Amino acid sequence: MLLSYLFSYQIKNDRVGFPSSALDKIVNSLCEKHIRVVVVGSEIRESVFDDNQYYVYLDEAFKFFNNHTMLESLIDRIRLLVMKDFDNYIKIKGFIDEL
Repeated sequence: MLLSYLFSYQIKNDRVGFPSSALDKIVNSLCEKHIRVVVVGSEIRESVFDDNQYYVYLDEAFKFFNNHTMLESLIDRIRLLVMKDFDNYIKIKGFIDEL
């Protein structure tokens, strides 16, 4: 979720994929944000920070995705109501304009 939030990668099957050519860019960006990184592959790389910001950014990511999910749900509901009766559009728009 964090990589999706920070780099706009799509989540599919609870995973985020990116090209291996982007690995250095991602690691450098995470290090700049003081997010602990461990890369296991042809070589093991690890970055450790006294002020690891992982949970700060993870909290931001959760808030972002929760807001996004609620917004999508609201849009779907509005779409259904307007398709059912176009007068609902005028009611919903009037309500929103009053906010």
